[in-house]
Amino acid sequence: MKLNLKKTLGILFTFSVPILVSAQISTPTTFKEFIILLISIVQLAIPVVAALTMLVFFWGLAKFIFHADNEDKIEEGRKMMFWGVIAIFVMFSVWGLIAFLNNSVFSGGVGIPEIQPGGKAGTSQYQLR
Repeated sequence: MKLNLKKTLGILFTFSVPILVSAQISTPTTFKEFIILLISIVQLAIPVVAALTMLVFFWGLAKFIFHADNEDKIEEGRKMMFWGVIAIFVMFSVWGLIAFLNNSVFSGGVGIPEIQPGGKAGTSQYQLR
């Protein structure tokens, strides 16, 4: 079963509309607010994209394992795993770029969660800031 691009984008749009509607984002008036809006949208998309890339990778792995007797299916599974790994790499590169911009340009004010030591000195408790 192959999904074409229109059907895939339609499904993605259908599931993303509630997220975008419930976000209650106001119209940005400055460049910084615009960048903060873009970073917020990307932060919402990261878990969805991560789940899809992992799904593609494991779907290719399943094809590779379960169709070991069919060379065409093995090659198909290998390609799916390859593109899944590439997508994971790109996704984390974008996430790292956003974290870099957040920390260097906006002084950490956009809201990317960071693990900071919390509690008293000498304890190993960590909190999200």
